[in-house]
Amino acid sequence: MFVMCMFRIDFSKVRSELQARLKNCRNQLSALGSSRETTADKTKYLLTMAGSFQELTYQALTTEYAGDEVFERSPNLKIATLVRNRSEFFARAFDKYAHTYEFEGKGDDQPDAEPAKKLNVRLDKGVSDLEDIIGDIDDDVEMPLKGEIFEWLKELHHNSRGFELGTYQPSILSNSMKKQSLKWETLAIGYLSDIITMVHKFVVDMLEHVCPEKSVRQELMVILSEQLAAQYTRALDHVKFLLQVECAENPGTVNQYFATGLHDRYGS
Repeated sequence: MFVMCMFRIDFSKVRSELQARLKNCRNQLSALGSSRETTADKTKYLLTMAGSFQELTYQALTTEYAGDEVFERSPNLKIATLVRNRSEFFARAFDKYAHTYEFEGKGDDQPDAEPAKKLNVRLDKGVSDLEDIIGDIDDDVEMPLKGEIFEWLKELHHNSRGFELGTYQPSILSNSMKKQSLKWETLAIGYLSDIITMVHKFVVDMLEHVCPEKSVRQELMVILSEQLAAQYTRALDHVKFLLQVECAENPGTVNQYFATGLHDRYGS
């Protein structure tokens, strides 16, 4: 009788263990997706995966994070929030650090704490796949020089004078713009490099979620990497083009307040 009781106890443990293993195997099988023996099966498998990717991407872009618990497990998938926060940081950094010389009177009505003397333009790093595209951008930008802008402008005007009467050389605007915007490229490329890094992490993590099978995921990433790299490079080239137009060419504006302000200055 004692032997039978022990047998029942041991058998119950074995049964529980087998059920747990069976459940684990079923979960792993389910994670692999549907059968992919035929071409139709493979097409269905990829379409299902693409549909999940698209749906979760829509939720990420519209900040509907409550729609799936994956957003809590993977913070990199909260792409809209990450880009918004990084963009606001860029705006504040540009306002405080972008100029070579600080404009007189700027910040007099802002009792905020004194910002750091240096600012690193990169906040999101650590993706080896992007080293060939982004490169080693790890530059600091310093605070604008205070109390020197008037002396600099006088020197610039003195070194740009010709035989004109009652006016000045138009090139003085171009030269002053180039000098004042020396840090624009570092800040802009640093910002865009962080955005590219965030997008790449988003794609990698989202693909890992919708495609648990490592071998399939790696094959898909090989295909996607070439197209993603082309888009990243295109974005960087576009920013460099805008910087070239804004900083290296003759400045121009259609802002009416510029003309009004210039006219008032001449009048006074």
